[in-house]
Amino acid sequence: MNRFVLVSESVKQNAKRFIDSVDVSQKPELVCEFKQHRKKKSWEQDKYLHGVVYKIISEYTGYDIEWLHEYFKERFLEPILIDVFGETKKIYTTKGKDTRTMSEFTENVCRYAAMEIGVYIPKPGESDDVP
Repeated sequence: MNRFVLVSESVKQNAKRFIDSVDVSQKPELVCEFKQHRKKKSWEQDKYLHGVVYKIISEYTGYDIEWLHEYFKERFLEPILIDVFGETKKIYTTKGKDTRTMSEFTENVCRYAAMEIGVYIPKPGESDDVP
C-alpha cells in the first residue's frame, strides 16, 4: 500500500509519479482518497481516559471501567455502520480516532461526569496523580 501525506512539494511529486505509473489498462481497481491528515489518538490520551477519567467515575459510581467505556462510546460517538451476515450493525469505537476527536470525546465524558454525576475530573497536569 502506498500512502502519501502531502507535507512538501517533493512528497506531492512522488505521489504524482506513483499515480502516473499505474497502468489503468490492467484494471488495478485502486482507491485514491484525499482527506485531511490527522494524527491518531495518542497513548497519553488513552492513559488519561482510562487511568484517570474512567477510574474516578468508577470509584464514585461503582461501575466497571470497561462498562463505562462502552456506555460513553455509545453516548458520545457516531456509530460506524457495518454489514454482518446481511444485517446492518452499529459499532461504537475509539479505535483509529484522531487526537481531536479523542479530545472532544474525553471532554464530553468529563462534562457529563461533572454535570450529571457531580464528579470533578482534573485536567492532565492539574494534579500529581494525573498523567
